[in-house]
Amino acid sequence: MNQTAQHFAVEGSGTTVVHPLGLLVLLICGVLLLTVQRKYAVLPLLALVCFISGRQCLAIAGVNFYFLRVLVLFFGAARVLMKGELRQFQFCALDRWILAYGAVYWLTGAVNWGFSLAEIKMRSGFLVEIVGLYFLLRVLIRTPEDASTTIRSMALLSIPLFLFFIIENRTGRNLFAIFGGVPEITMIREGRLRCQGAFGHPILAGTVWASFFPLVVCEVVRRGWSRLSSLLSMISIVGIVILSASSTPVLGVVVGGVLLSMYSLRKFTRGVIALLGVLIVVLHFSMTSPVWSLIGRINVTAGNSGYHRYLLVDGFINHWGEWWLLGSTVGASHWGHFTHDTANQYVAVGLQGGIVALFIFFAIIVSSLLSTERICRSDPWLGWCIGVSIVVHCVCFLGISIWGQMHFAWAFPLALAGSLQHAVATTQRRQEQVVAVRTAPVEAIS
Repeated sequence: MNQTAQHFAVEGSGTTVVHPLGLLVLLICGVLLLTVQRKYAVLPLLALVCFISGRQCLAIAGVNFYFLRVLVLFFGAARVLMKGELRQFQFCALDRWILAYGAVYWLTGAVNWGFSLAEIKMRSGFLVEIVGLYFLLRVLIRTPEDASTTIRSMALLSIPLFLFFIIENRTGRNLFAIFGGVPEITMIREGRLRCQGAFGHPILAGTVWASFFPLVVCEVVRRGWSRLSSLLSMISIVGIVILSASSTPVLGVVVGGVLLSMYSLRKFTRGVIALLGVLIVVLHFSMTSPVWSLIGRINVTAGNSGYHRYLLVDGFINHWGEWWLLGSTVGASHWGHFTHDTANQYVAVGLQGGIVALFIFFAIIVSSLLSTERICRSDPWLGWCIGVSIVVHCVCFLGISIWGQMHFAWAFPLALAGSLQHAVATTQRRQEQVVAVRTAPVEAIS
């Protein structure tokens, strides 16, 4: 059974999995979330994601409250209400698409599987991670300074985390196994240890940090850190990705690096996208096999499962009649070898919510990229790096679906895009007003 299926199996079963140290960390993070200044408020969430197993949960009234959900539902909501942080919140198009996705996700599940208590518990729990986490980050991150503080904290946290990965790689033992949810003995594939730390799977650990990579590069370039801090954080992030020994995150870092190097060509982005679209169509009709078969030829690390990813996409397209209306009730296991493991976010969305959910998911991606384009008008480098982070996710989605700590990694750049488009626009208007005030007397004299 794959990790996502395990989550579905235990969801709503009321199973408590708590280590005393993990509970202590949860309480500390919760208190910090309630009390620290807003610009530091995301740090407790980030620390929990990086250092506590995603399987840690409290069973309350038969519902599994994973620790991240506890921070969002109780401590996060309490902070927002007590400090009145909703007063300055501004809705944007991206917010509406996120809400629409959550509604469709919940309703299609209810229609397909009935309004059973277990199903309602399961879908509602995932809504906290899909919708609740995004909006909490939207409220907490309002300005480029808030984003800068969070990203810098992210970079610094990567250094001790990398040390844990080195220990795991040298010993073959995962120290985070004491919390449960991760194996004590490190996975091995083709003779290589696949380190994962507190993350649910090596590919999950690598993908999360691959998506953070462009944001940390952004902060290093913008703020001009000391050489030591910059060097250690960059080495740590790339090291975590390499030690995960997974093709998907390695490919994500490569794509992120290439796109960051193309910053000076950002004005040609739409033309490049159109050209890539034409190229894909030409390849599809000129190749003997469908264009998505190229997924199976991606071979970054030894023993990768590119062919499995191809079978998923191929089965998804050829069996469209099973899922397009409201999602699938039969799953994907009959599509081919090991296709029960839906390690593709686009396939997973279609199976869970049908064509409407898939359309909304693509709308979220497009809306977020349009938001980064607006940020680029006043802060080109920041907007570009956030957009690169989102694109890295889109590439990695071909080899992984969103679950566990991935919820935070996906919600974070989306929240940055949604919040900072307002912040930079406001800053730009103020600067224009200042310039207008300063030039008005000169114009009057002339």
